Amino acid sequence: MKKVSLVKTLLSLSLCLVNLNFMFFPAANAMQPKIISKQPLLLETDGWEQYNDNIYGYSLQYPNEWTVETTNYTGFLTSVDFQDREKTTYFSIGINRDNLDYPQKLKDLNYKISETYAYRESLSGYQNPPQELIWIQKNGYIFEIQFVYETLDDLLIFEKIVDSFTFKDSTSGSEWLEDARPRLESSPIRTDWYWNCPGITTTDWPEYGTIIKRGSSWNGVDVYSNGGDIHNGCINNKNYGYEFQCVELIQRFYSQQWNYQRIWNTDAQGMITNHPVGIIENYNNSQDQQAAPTWGDVLVFRGGEAGHVGIVSHINGDKIYFLEQNYSKTGMGQVTFTVDNGIINIAPRFGSAEIIGWLHAPSNSGLNLTTENIIVNGHFEKPQLRGDDWDTYYEGENLNGWIVNSGSIDLKPTDYWEDVDGGQTVDLNGDTTGSLSQKVLTQPLQKYQIRFALAGNPESYATECPPPDITKKMELWWGDKLIDTLEVDSTGKSVNFMGWRFHNYTVIATDAITKLEFKSLTPSCYGPVIDMVTVKKYAPSKIIFNSDNKQDGWILESNEESKQGGSLNTNNLTFNIGDDASNKQFRGILSFNTGAILPDNAVITSAKLKVTKSKVVGDIDPGSLFKGFMVEVNKGFFGQSINLEISDFQSAADVIVGPLNITPNINTYTIDISSAKDFINTFSDSSGVTQIRLRFKLDDNNDKVANYLKFFSGEDPTNPPQLVIKYYIP
Repeated sequence: MKKVSLVKTLLSLSLCLVNLNFMFFPAANAMQPKIISKQPLLLETDGWEQYNDNIYGYSLQYPNEWTVETTNYTGFLTSVDFQDREKTTYFSIGINRDNLDYPQKLKDLNYKISETYAYRESLSGYQNPPQELIWIQKNGYIFEIQFVYETLDDLLIFEKIVDSFTFKDSTSGSEWLEDARPRLESSPIRTDWYWNCPGITTTDWPEYGTIIKRGSSWNGVDVYSNGGDIHNGCINNKNYGYEFQCVELIQRFYSQQWNYQRIWNTDAQGMITNHPVGIIENYNNSQDQQAAPTWGDVLVFRGGEAGHVGIVSHINGDKIYFLEQNYSKTGMGQVTFTVDNGIINIAPRFGSAEIIGWLHAPSNSGLNLTTENIIVNGHFEKPQLRGDDWDTYYEGENLNGWIVNSGSIDLKPTDYWEDVDGGQTVDLNGDTTGSLSQKVLTQPLQKYQIRFALAGNPESYATECPPPDITKKMELWWGDKLIDTLEVDSTGKSVNFMGWRFHNYTVIATDAITKLEFKSLTPSCYGPVIDMVTVKKYAPSKIIFNSDNKQDGWILESNEESKQGGSLNTNNLTFNIGDDASNKQFRGILSFNTGAILPDNAVITSAKLKVTKSKVVGDIDPGSLFKGFMVEVNKGFFGQSINLEISDFQSAADVIVGPLNITPNINTYTIDISSAKDFINTFSDSSGVTQIRLRFKLDDNNDKVANYLKFFSGEDPTNPPQLVIKYYIP
């Protein structure tokens, strides 16, 4: 049989389309399916492993070099994955109770497995990576079998696994024949997607594979150009999927940030519901009260055959900014959103690029990290080794910022084995068990994140060392505190497949200098291997709220001495503070929907109000004339309603800040109201708003001349009033 080369794939990740023409309207010249007939099976299965499931009553055989893992994907009672260690080919079985809606599939039978009628379907690479699906109804359950493969030769393995599939009750399933017209063994194998690898670059896109957004700029991972051709996609050996499709970015980020492995088993738009239970939370757009997206969350778009996904970087006003691959040349996108009674509604990116919802990892604490890594030489690139030889360092020796505390360690050169970042690595066992440490400058009581990649040395050829343990053990120390004892199973691993995993820890410094130490517990020359060590300080998250144009505006006093509201305006592009020609005072009311966005348990560290001047009415600067700004903050709305009311002029406030003399930066006044931070609303109570009344200390100056400042209101799309909040989650 002629071997057709198909790029390796991961999960059931669909391609993410690159622009409007492709994303929503498949190209007219898309490749058509090619039908390839089944060939005789010539694969030997001697030595294959036997898998028995006594709960659901089935057994099968699988290649002995494959791994087996039980997972809990959404929508299944249980699922079992059989994974090729050296490739991304895998076979999985998901099991559900026989009460689901598979009517057409279970009536349109076309296959037979273990003497039981079933439905078999081949999916094309356009909608999904090449895969085979089988549905079986047996013993009160629905068995959903999926096989994702790289080459047509892999289908030989699939056929052998299916041939070995046996139920405890191996009845013929004849009770189905009454409603079915079986077409046994007639399902063709088809493939219809050929990937460009290396990718093709169109004239106006950055070169395929170049970094278009550095991970350090948003505390994430690097974002790459896919060259502008939706057919581009090379598989990597890190289990992230096709490079550089949109889903590859998500998988790589979630793997490196939170150590999540192979989360999704569907195309991009299916990611909103298809994920392991307990690992990912999903929120549907425009439905019920829900938490707003935050840094690290995944936006899921509907559109075309596969949809699209991006990672949230930050929120500014009514805009959500996100990172993406295979859609924009810059790797950045944005969408707008509104909040109505606690319900988040994210508008389509374009006319039909709708947001289905977003995904949140419970491991995502909402804390941002500073970009500075306080570890020196965390990737172990110094000193740079030459050739294939490694260097051994002994107790007391310095490794460019690191000290060998005990025993010895090996510095391994680039390409010695599968590395994480294309560079050098450290085996914590040199000739003997070793430990490696570095002292860093820290701030007492400050939170830090420790992050590093860990694998196990899979080698075993040295005769002068004790026989290596399959399980490599090490300790992680922060100062005098043991943070964790880790174990790495090197079963089935090789220099080409190290099985790297990322580990993250949140720690608190107690001293001005803190020692980070990695200590091997493995008695051999082959120990735990580390790379990409970072220690970064947590910084408060920042979010910017725009004043709601439906609820802000100005109120004018009824008469000079009344101290009561008389008239209002909520529709102008500006609002006023100062006095008019009748010595009546203007007060401005601003409304920020903080409770709908901020987490309920957010601890606010600072709050700043920004307002931009439109013009000055009168000959004298009102700020100095009226003795400074007064900022009155209310946790909830003033008066009886969230909407602007005349009584908001005099309604009591929770706290008053001022008087404050503020010098504008050009025309923008930044007013620090952090002393009122306890009165910023983080809940949905009182419609979830924080309202602010802005006025001057003096109500008027009795000169019968209008003197007031006009500031842009929420009606102005360019310079709306903003409340800048910094916070963290305890």
